[in-house]
Amino acid sequence: MKIGIYFGLGFRLLGDWCIDRKVFLNRVHEIKQRRNNEKVIARFSKEPIYYLIKINAVTFGLATAIRYALGHIKYALNHGWIPVVDMQSIKNPYLEDDEVGKKNAWEFYFEQPGHVGLEDIAGKDNIIYAEQMQLEICPTDSMEFYTNAFSAKYWRALYADQIRLSDAALEYVKNESYRLFGNHEEKILGCVCRGTDYVERRAYRHPIQPEVKEMLKSVRGGVEKYGYDKVFLATEDESILEKFRAEFGDKLLYVEQQRYQDGSIPLALRKDFANETSRYMEGMRYLAAIYLLAECDALIGGRCGMTTISYVISSGYQYEYFWNLGRYVVDDYCLPEEYLT
Repeated sequence: MKIGIYFGLGFRLLGDWCIDRKVFLNRVHEIKQRRNNEKVIARFSKEPIYYLIKINAVTFGLATAIRYALGHIKYALNHGWIPVVDMQSIKNPYLEDDEVGKKNAWEFYFEQPGHVGLEDIAGKDNIIYAEQMQLEICPTDSMEFYTNAFSAKYWRALYADQIRLSDAALEYVKNESYRLFGNHEEKILGCVCRGTDYVERRAYRHPIQPEVKEMLKSVRGGVEKYGYDKVFLATEDESILEKFRAEFGDKLLYVEQQRYQDGSIPLALRKDFANETSRYMEGMRYLAAIYLLAECDALIGGRCGMTTISYVISSGYQYEYFWNLGRYVVDDYCLPEEYLT
């Protein structure tokens, strides 16, 4: 039995080497790390084990980081390990160049789920490392997730128990909520409308986003049918914001943030990302948008990380609608051309 497994693994590694040497080296690293983890588990069976969740991505937003962390936090808790989130060791959109390796961007916005930081486990041997990929079991941008009440209930409970805002983030979100929503006396419809890099790059297997005119039509219909007083828009695209302003005027609410019109490259890789404020502050504004969406009475959105995490943080909505247009490259063959331009 083991011989067959080794042969299969060998052929897999050979295939990786032939296709992409980087993939091969990553695969070898994963195998070594997995074996090391097994040794740590065996050695420290009667002691605390720390599960290091190193978020390794250059272009992700905070919503994706939360989604990634949630899946791994669940995995750690299932095994009795203490999760520690690392957004310090590798460059990410919320660290300035001189902060990499020195500051943990996760702790800008959140407390550590296990109340243990990187400084607490430095030099320890009882650490195992999470695989640097999103686990299959996590909140996703699939319609299966959005329409599964049991799954939503589970992740909402886990989020409420494990993810807590930092003092600075909590104060910022509360201030933004009061500035835009006041005492919540008005009914507000939240909308997530992605543009720029998400649409123009048509990233493989990412959910296809609706046309802006279709999104406007959907939001207008929700406002008229259910009598919402205001519309809260979350978008990083300046042209989308302008179209919503033209449609809803004084009824439109949004956080102040840096927005773009050219989406040819991912936002976090742009030289002008956060050049008006700081990477820390752009992350704070993005986080506020997520939490304000969760406070809305209704939610309409294209499927993406922000929609998913706002849905998880919320306690549910009076009305919700998520656009299901399939995924880029996989399902876009059947769509009208205007969805792809």
